[in-house]
Amino acid sequence: MKKIVWYVCFSTFLICVSSYPQENSNQQKERPATKLETVLVTRGTLIIRETYELGGFEWGKVKFDAIILYEQGKEDIKTKGIRISINDPKVDSITYTMFLDLEEIISLKKSVEYMIEMAPKLKSENKTVDIIYRSKDNLIVDLYNGPGIQSLYIWQGPLMNNSYKFDIKMLSSISTFMEKGFEILR
Repeated sequence: MKKIVWYVCFSTFLICVSSYPQENSNQQKERPATKLETVLVTRGTLIIRETYELGGFEWGKVKFDAIILYEQGKEDIKTKGIRISINDPKVDSITYTMFLDLEEIISLKKSVEYMIEMAPKLKSENKTVDIIYRSKDNLIVDLYNGPGIQSLYIWQGPLMNNSYKFDIKMLSSISTFMEKGFEILR
């Protein structure tokens, strides 16, 4: 009987220990996806941020800004890119912020130009197609073409629960913002 009690106690102990979350595996901090985020989360330094408004649409629901970050005393080492802010469509006080490093600006611009080029062709074919751009920081720009419908969706993250639907004409605005931002940041 003592062996059974001892076995049950020992088994219970092992189950408890093995199910205890390991600090190194389950609770790892997520790394910043972009160089801009890396600078912004650096602790113990004074960061200077220069901001240049590029534009937005839908009454400020989506805004684009060029930003330059650097540490005090290290003004010659600058981190540059674009900040995209999207207000939550359900809760106006929540804003999702994504960053594009300087290297990603051209990639987004080329992707948007491809979407602009493909939109008329897809509309005439009348089939369901998504053309999706995803940045390192989970900015998603999606040209959706379905039977009788063509829309632009912009959201942050893997789920569309905080997405905005726009007219595809906004693609040219995004391209302009990227070009303007690149010119400022060069």
